[in-house]
Amino acid sequence: MTTKGTCYYRNGTQALDDTPCPNTNTCCPSGATCTSNLLCRDKNNHANGSLTDFPDGHSYNYTGLYYTPSCQDESYRGCLVACTTCTSNPLPILRMTIEVLMLMLMMIDDSYRGQYVWACNAALTSYCCHDNKLGLSQGDCCGSGTFELVAPGESTSATASVSASASASSTLAGAVATSTSSSATSSATATATAATSLSPGAKAGIGIGAAAAGIIIIVLIALLLRARRGAAKARGQNEKNTFRTEVQRTELEAFAPPSELPAKPARGPSRFELGS
Repeated sequence: MTTKGTCYYRNGTQALDDTPCPNTNTCCPSGATCTSNLLCRDKNNHANGSLTDFPDGHSYNYTGLYYTPSCQDESYRGCLVACTTCTSNPLPILRMTIEVLMLMLMMIDDSYRGQYVWACNAALTSYCCHDNKLGLSQGDCCGSGTFELVAPGESTSATASVSASASASSTLAGAVATSTSSSATSSATATATAATSLSPGAKAGIGIGAAAAGIIIIVLIALLLRARRGAAKARGQNEKNTFRTEVQRTELEAFAPPSELPAKPARGPSRFELGS
């Protein structure tokens, strides 16, 4: 059951470190900024384009860096779904299998959580999924596929008030999950080219999950064949023991010592013999 004020990732787990954005269903990490186009502006994305200094002495420019939000609605209605993966609510008979596979996928793919997003143009209407790839530059990210959003309006802290208009929410380029009644309006303005496709990490996770499912099936088949082979072996051993017993009985009968015949009584001379 969805609880208002509680933030959720795409797979239904709670985003405990995120803070709800007022007047929207989105949630952003503490320190990030809620935007009117339902993204979270990263704390290192300085509006004046200044650099971010790190303890190792290096400085980097994170202008244009955003983050995908979590959502106060478990089904992600009214929240951005670009660059993230999720698990649907499966039928009860499949739920356990899906949960096991998701545990395996979570070890290699955490895109059900929020993901970094780079802005790809000065108007802040074109974005790309960073997919948490180390060393992926803004240029490389934008060259691998983009999706469109309306430009963010006035943004405020995740813990402060934010005014996000309904018109901005309804034109989120098909990257926003909407109810059935508003899906037609959203699809009419959808221009996303990559938001509807799975991220490389998600594709890899699905591939490994499918392989894991195949391995599980193979193991079950192997166990079944092994059980049948064991039963056949036991049955064959019983038949072999029975045959051996019959052979031994036959051999004993063949080599049994001959029994003595009863002695005939002494025959007396016949009448003819006495007469002669």
